[in-house]
Order: sequence, then C-alpha cells, then structure tokens
Amino acid sequence: MADLIALLTLRCPIEDAMARIAVSGLVRPCLPGGRNAGDLLIRMTVDRPPRLEDLGLTKDLVAADDGALFEPIAGEGDARASPVHRTALFHATRHPSADRLARFEAEMIAMPRRTDFMRGWMLGRVTRAWGRFAWDYVWEQGYDRLDDLTGRYMRAPCHWGQVDRWFDPEHPDWLIEPHLVHAFCRTGIGAPV
Repeated sequence: MADLIALLTLRCPIEDAMARIAVSGLVRPCLPGGRNAGDLLIRMTVDRPPRLEDLGLTKDLVAADDGALFEPIAGEGDARASPVHRTALFHATRHPSADRLARFEAEMIAMPRRTDFMRGWMLGRVTRAWGRFAWDYVWEQGYDRLDDLTGRYMRAPCHWGQVDRWFDPEHPDWLIEPHLVHAFCRTGIGAPV
C-alpha cells in the first residue's frame, strides 16, 4: 500500500468529474489561490497508481495530472481530518546532497512544533512522481480555518525566518525548484470555514 496525491486540471465542469469518481479517500475541488494546483485534489491509499479510467475519468476530461506516490517520513495527526487540507509538492533541484536534504527535512518537521494552528501534518518522500515535474516531497497540513493557512502559516516566523530560505532562489541555501504545487481544499469536515 502507498499514499497517493493527485491534482487534476479538468476540461469538464468539476461537478461532472466528481460525479464520475468512485474512490475512497479525499476527493475535493481545489480552492482558488493555489499554485499549479489544478481543479481537483485526490488523496488516498492505493495498491498501485490508478489510471484515469480507474478513477472513472477519461483522458478527454483531464488536461493535466500531477501527482505522486509517497512514503511518510514524519507526521502527527491526520491532515485530512480538519476542515481545510493543504498539500504541497516540492522538487529538490539545487545541490540536493544527503546533508542538505536531511537539514531541509529536519526544519520542515520542526515547523509544526513552532505553531499552534496545524491540526495534523505529514512530510513524505516521493517514491514515484508524474506530471509536469519530478516531485521529491509531499507536505500536508490540516487547519481549522482557511486563514490559518493563508494568513497565519504564511506569515509565521518559522516559515519566513527559517524554512523559506530553502525555497528562495536568491538565498545561498536555496534547494527547492520554484515550480511547486500549493493546493488546498475544504474537506467537508466541520462547519464552513
């Protein structure tokens, strides 16, 4: 069994695609404001990567399919069990030595301890990627409110003061390709947020 994240960009109305998909897991429309997020987020556990047909879709309905199979390396709680779920996909391209990757992972894993608003989180290493980029990491979090992600998380000192340097092409520690995925959705759990 493996964890899977897929982000689909559709050629059909999202309601039509969701009516066709019959899989167990999180299947939700992506909210506006993401980056390379597509229209639909699918998060589930699988035996093998599904084909579009396995999901109930056909190639004529899907313009792009980005995704990954991954193995969690650290986490706490369930990022899918909160009203807002966020997934990011990263590709480590600039001098990805074992030491630099270990430091990056350690700082990502430390970030939830420095915040009080993540309700679940997981960092995973990609074992198989597809789509526009060769993904290396999946970073998931759960939040009670959308503003906890788009406001508090994005402005958190541990984000800007420490972790952001890995993503900044102007910083000497830059590691992560700027073409990343930042996707988030409402899970349907709890009250609207």
